[in-house]
Amino acid sequence: MNLCYEFKIDGNPVVTPDCDVSFEQKDVESTDSGKDESGVVHRFLLRSGVKSWSFNYTHLSVEEYGYMANLMRGKTAFQFSYPDGNGVTKTCTAYCPGGAVAIRNLRTGIYSSYSFKIVEC
Repeated sequence: MNLCYEFKIDGNPVVTPDCDVSFEQKDVESTDSGKDESGVVHRFLLRSGVKSWSFNYTHLSVEEYGYMANLMRGKTAFQFSYPDGNGVTKTCTAYCPGGAVAIRNLRTGIYSSYSFKIVEC
């Protein structure tokens, strides 16, 4: 199993993605945000720059898929370590809102199109 030590969940490396890892930052707005009667947008920020990472895999073995599933199974939150772009590893509290996978071959146990997202708490 090929592990990627740049990204860790509770200190355990993830399986090295064979596809994309996407990074995104978003603002979290209050439900009071929106347009007024004249069409002017009023933003009431709760937090800015909330980070999220999307991991995508084209193929995984049964062992690799089981390993990844166990990293996050039953956890409402975990410590996620990631490279910050300047060569420094940072850690934040994060959660995984879910993922998707396809069973490519039932006989061989090959999984494909596995994806999940990690979001900073």
